[in-house]
Amino acid sequence: MPLKLVHRPRVVRRVYPAVLNEIRNHYQALGVVSTQTLADEISSWEHQPEFYYEVKVTPGIWALKIKWNQKEKSGQIYGWVSEGTGVRGLDPGGKEYDIVPKKAKALGFHLPMITKTYAASGTIAPSALADSMDMRLQVVHAPGIYPRLFGKELYDHLRSSKSGSFRNVTEAAIKRAFRKLGIYVG
Repeated sequence: MPLKLVHRPRVVRRVYPAVLNEIRNHYQALGVVSTQTLADEISSWEHQPEFYYEVKVTPGIWALKIKWNQKEKSGQIYGWVSEGTGVRGLDPGGKEYDIVPKKAKALGFHLPMITKTYAASGTIAPSALADSMDMRLQVVHAPGIYPRLFGKELYDHLRSSKSGSFRNVTEAAIKRAFRKLGIYVG
């Protein structure tokens, strides 16, 4: 779930170039911090997606998008683990699915399956609480992956009006640009 934050100025014709430059600089700094926060959340992963941000600042729209490459395998896995899959996922139309081996005769795994990363709520998936055993199966009927909601705390913070949020950074950039122009706003 890539994040898109947008602010539309009320009066487009009165936006000074200095304000646009200041907004652009502040959004780039916020993008760096946000992508680093997402990367730190999955720092124990062997294969990590590369997070990046896009800043678009024009007189009519000010936007910050935080993304990852969803075409790469690591990006797809990040999306599946973050949002969940199947019936357990965040998609209301999710369905159960079968998992079959591609190159072997059977699937082998060990229970309990303890995840390296935890959900935003701090809970562990119920599969981690089962008795310990080795499993070998030809087909696994899977209801899906529980969503771990990576980045939820970051997204909630950026959407709020707290210090360091998108709204707060926008207001601070506007005030700073106006002070540089000699216009003092209370």
